[in-house]
Amino acid sequence: MEPEILKKNLSDGSQIIITLHSLDDVTQKYIYSAILELLTFYNREGLFTAVYTALFESTMNAVKANAKKAFFQEKDIKIYDEFDYKSATKLFKKQVTNNNLPAYCELARKQGLDITINIFHSYDGIKIELLNNSQLFKEEEKRIREKLALGQKYVSIVEFHIDNSDKSEGEGLGLVVSILMLKEAGIPTGDFRIGCKNGITRTRIEIPFTSKYISERQKYKLDLERGSF
Repeated sequence: MEPEILKKNLSDGSQIIITLHSLDDVTQKYIYSAILELLTFYNREGLFTAVYTALFESTMNAVKANAKKAFFQEKDIKIYDEFDYKSATKLFKKQVTNNNLPAYCELARKQGLDITINIFHSYDGIKIELLNNSQLFKEEEKRIREKLALGQKYVSIVEFHIDNSDKSEGEGLGLVVSILMLKEAGIPTGDFRIGCKNGITRTRIEIPFTSKYISERQKYKLDLERGSF
């Protein structure tokens, strides 16, 4: 998205769409600038670090998920159950390092594995949805739920690190830290959601600015009460 289009979308309240396949320096700088400009537009610059960190962590997870799927497809690895998935994941981690991850991001692009960031915004709040077309397996969903629950358990990053100092490099802890940073910024984290449906993994981050903001979960409850389903 060109800077001029971003400015126009901010001024008229239109959805902001960012499509990517990797988190190279150019893409990182663009997302950084877009989130900063978005929050500055709504005079919420103080939320930048927390929001950008949560989005960056979620995007990196999506990039790695698509790279892993591309790796499986290139190696013609068939996944039939959790045992197959665990074995294939071990092989992926062994063969794909940070140095050659960009090559598999490019392979994912060629295979049509996209990552899309959709940002809906108004003076009442912001909703960020990140979508990538890689299936979450049961083991992954379980681990994500555990990390989300762990993030909700603590009040601050300091408190978390005191209890988990021996696990500071553990897998998935970036998600926990993201939740805690949102909390410390005063952003409700109950609506931070990651799930998978029809092969699409969706991450949702909501940042209310006023009491008028209605979260997706609130909308769902209202629709149920109205009998819209």
